[in-house]
Amino acid sequence: MTAERDHGADRSGCSLEVVGQRWLTWLQERALPLWHSRGFDTETGLYHERLSLTGQPIGGLERRLMVQARQIATFSQAALDGLLPEALQTEAAERALGTLERVTRLYHRADGQSGWVFSLNERGEIANPCRDLYGHAFILYAHALAGRLAFRRSEASLAVKLRQRALVTLGEVKEIFAAPHGGLHACWASAPGGRARRSQNPHMHLLEALLALHQTWPEPVFLEEAQELVALACRKMIHPETGYLQEFFQLDWQPLAGAPASMRVEPGHQFEWAWLLGQYGAQAGARLTLAQAASLHQVAEQLFSLAMRKGFAQSGVNAGFISDSLDGQGGLCEASVRLWPQTECLRLLAQHAGRKGGLSILACLADNVMHRFLPASLQGGWIDRFDAAGRALSADMPASSLYHVYGAARAMVLKSAAGREKRV
Repeated sequence: MTAERDHGADRSGCSLEVVGQRWLTWLQERALPLWHSRGFDTETGLYHERLSLTGQPIGGLERRLMVQARQIATFSQAALDGLLPEALQTEAAERALGTLERVTRLYHRADGQSGWVFSLNERGEIANPCRDLYGHAFILYAHALAGRLAFRRSEASLAVKLRQRALVTLGEVKEIFAAPHGGLHACWASAPGGRARRSQNPHMHLLEALLALHQTWPEPVFLEEAQELVALACRKMIHPETGYLQEFFQLDWQPLAGAPASMRVEPGHQFEWAWLLGQYGAQAGARLTLAQAASLHQVAEQLFSLAMRKGFAQSGVNAGFISDSLDGQGGLCEASVRLWPQTECLRLLAQHAGRKGGLSILACLADNVMHRFLPASLQGGWIDRFDAAGRALSADMPASSLYHVYGAARAMVLKSAAGREKRV
């Protein structure tokens, strides 16, 4: 069966350059202006958590560290990529760097203890003092992108300060979330039930942060920490029999009790890990033997291939989109579809667009996502999730999705630009 028949007819009928231009226009004319303007609270100096479907800020919500970090990182990356609208190039970059400094003052050791608090209320007071690995991973990621932007802007003293703070935070991560059997706990010890099992997801984003840090400051410590996470993933997180990436584990990283069919698998995370393993391989380079490089490539390909074969809904109104979750044998678990797994698939498809059938699948999914999740009526916003019957489950627009959407869009835009350069 052809790729087109597997994942829906290619109704876009266009080249990679056309796909890239369509997403670039949406980014520059709709999404980035919306989330830079209405998505930012000028009174508190922090990014909003959510906007209504009419683009208005939603009040009364806690301001999570994770959301602040994702927005800082995304606007820093857009500035580095040169993809910000011309009118926002300076303002958005300066806002991202300035917000990171404000977030540091408000969240880092705000209660006198190591690490970054989970969230604040609208008055800038601590709402939830919990420390979570997920949020710490993203604040490290924000430091990496902001540091690179500081270098680009010739702000050497700021880059030095960001590097030092990243190293301090990395030390805090290893202290706060220390755990036996490799890897880290997902939250600090006082969180009720927070250490009852292990989770792959925060480790994945910590790996992402470490690779970004190493790209900004190519020092051995970042790549060595990344190497440990890659080894843990390959050794424990990927089921040796099925090849699927599992979500949760016992404290010693053994699979949760039950048959593989009872285990949760998220295709979106398979795409993310496949991408990150490729990024790690590229950065590790000569550190890897030929056998290690080949093994790493094989694992990444297996994750991508399984997610492509089993992740797409095959019937119903969500056919042609990535399902939210599968069981441990690849059977459908949740027939709902969210925006972020589609974007993670698009990012990898852009990388693999030169493969047989790759461009057709990319063009089809990019077009479908644009029409279904990013309708023109939302003016740069999105519908986050649809249920199995195709009904929108989102009453508002989470700011946290910009990180995923931008990652997919930049991959398609930069890939299309590289294609044009080759022909010149």
